[in-house]
Parts: sequence; structure tokens; C-alpha cells
Amino acid sequence: MGVSRSAALALLVASALLAVAFAKDDEHSEAFLGFMKKHQKDYCGGAAKCEASLAREKIYWENSRNIDAHNANPSKSFTMAVSKFADLHPDEFAQLHLKYRPSEKRVASVQSEVDLRAKDGKGDLGLKQDDFEGFPKSFSWTSPPSGYGKVVTDVHDQQDVCASCWAFVTADSVAARWAVKNKGQDVEELSVKQLMACDHTDNGCNTGNMYTAYDWIGDNGGIATKTAYNSLVPGAIEDDENARCVQPPSLVLTTPGMCDLKMTEGNFALMKALYERGPVAIGINANNLQFYSTGTITADSCPPAGRGIQSINHAALIVGWGEEQTLEGEKKYWLVK
Repeated sequence: MGVSRSAALALLVASALLAVAFAKDDEHSEAFLGFMKKHQKDYCGGAAKCEASLAREKIYWENSRNIDAHNANPSKSFTMAVSKFADLHPDEFAQLHLKYRPSEKRVASVQSEVDLRAKDGKGDLGLKQDDFEGFPKSFSWTSPPSGYGKVVTDVHDQQDVCASCWAFVTADSVAARWAVKNKGQDVEELSVKQLMACDHTDNGCNTGNMYTAYDWIGDNGGIATKTAYNSLVPGAIEDDENARCVQPPSLVLTTPGMCDLKMTEGNFALMKALYERGPVAIGINANNLQFYSTGTITADSCPPAGRGIQSINHAALIVGWGEEQTLEGEKKYWLVK
């Protein structure tokens, strides 16, 4: 008889707690003490140690061993490092932080297009060198061409246990598109808080979708800047779904020519849109980002590939592309914020 993923996770943490229940005299290692201090972890309400902290150290060392084994494998195309998530089992990390799901309507539409293209014998959407004719070998809106101002906003840090990535990516993609259209002007951050509080088409911390969020912005007549909205609804947390919903009287930006880029159009269409119009909002499988450090994450590193779009669990922004030399030759990669 099987158990649900949440039940299995609860059993995993309970087992770790049980394993240390008989070892209350154990002391934390210097490495784990440093980890707790660096990332301001407090499992015991101010006490030096408790069953919970001992259980978390056990998970920390299991993750550390897996990181070392990964980095020692020469076949891996990216490296890992201990991060602030090192005290979470990978299943726990996914359950807590990777809760984004694409719109069911969009998944059904895209999946049917993918199936049709595969049936027509045109299923190979891999990057080919010919696809890049007329484009530079590398390009990124984080270092825009001459004449442009700043296009990409700074990296955000969403709340724990809040699937708000859809709101950050929606705001950032609209802001970036505006900066590209208004060549020479710096991007200004748009209000994630307004999306979280007012866009009831989407579901705040219970996830949403960029596609429907663009529709909401259009119906609303635009979206406020972060500065303008925070002047009316103060608060340091941007992805606060409990913030007040107000309609600011100040200047708002609408979706400037945002459109749906069909997955079946392949990599050339994505490159063209990125190069000519600005950063593109996407959904990704982010399991490997728990400990990502450097290098290129390939599709082979994101199983199960057979689930296709159903494996998407995080929203992100493609800001450019690059090229690297491998044993198999030159390989292209996308740059993701």
C-alpha cells in the first residue's frame, strides 16, 4: 500500500527525529554550527541543541555527502555547493519551495501541440548550430547593448512556503519589456505586492501563472511601480498575499505587447523573441537549484523527462544565452534569472 508524498516526507523527518532521540548528549559539529550561524537557523527556540537541530544536522551531512559525490563525478555538467537549504531533504525542499504549477488550460493546450508535432515527425526541438545564424554567440540583457539602460531587475528572494515566483516573474518580464521598448531608460521594479493582493485570478502563495497574470494586468489597466504601491501599502515583504489591495492613482504600466510563445516554435523563435523584445517568462524544473553552484544544467539532469511540462515546478526569466566548449563540441545554453 502506497503513501502520499507529504506522508512520506513526514515519515522521513519523524525517522530522523527518532534516530537522534537517544543521542541527546551529541554535540553539533563546527561545520553545522557555522551553517546555523551563517543562515540564522534556530530550531530550538534559542537553546543550543534539541532533537530538531540534531535531526537537521543529520540531513545536512547526508546532503553534504551527496554534494561531494556529485562534484567528484566527471560526467556532471554543473557543480553543487552547500546552500541555505542544506538542512532540507530534497523531497522536503521540493514540497516547500517548488509549488508553482502551470495553468491547467495552458498545459492542455501546449501538450496537445507537442503531441501533434511529434506525430508529424517534427519532434526534434534541440538546439542546432544553424538556429543561431544572424545572432551573436552570446547575449544577455543583464549586460545590454549600447544605448540601452538597465533592463533586468535584481534577483529576488521569495518567502519560504510561498509559491510567489509567478508574481515576481510577471512583474519583472513586464518591467523588462518596457525598458527594452523605451530604449535608454532604466527598468523600474513593478509591484509584486499588488499582484499578490489584487490579482484574484491567481492564488497568491498558493501559486499562479504568468499567462493569467498578464490578463489581469490588462483588465486592471496596468500595474503600479513598487515604489508607488509601497507608499500606499507599506511593508518590507513584497510577496504578501495579505496586503491591502488598493488602486494607486500614480502612473501604471500595462502589458506592452506581451504574447504567448508556443513551445512548438522551437529554440529559434525563443531566441528571436529574447533578442528583439526582451527577457522571456518561462516555467522550469528547479529541483537541481537547491545546491546549484556553477555550470550548465542539462535536460538529462532533470528527470523524469517523460513527464514533460508536468515536471515544471518554478517560474523564471530567460535573460540571454551563451556557448561553451565540451568534449562533444560547442554547446549552447540559456541564461536563467
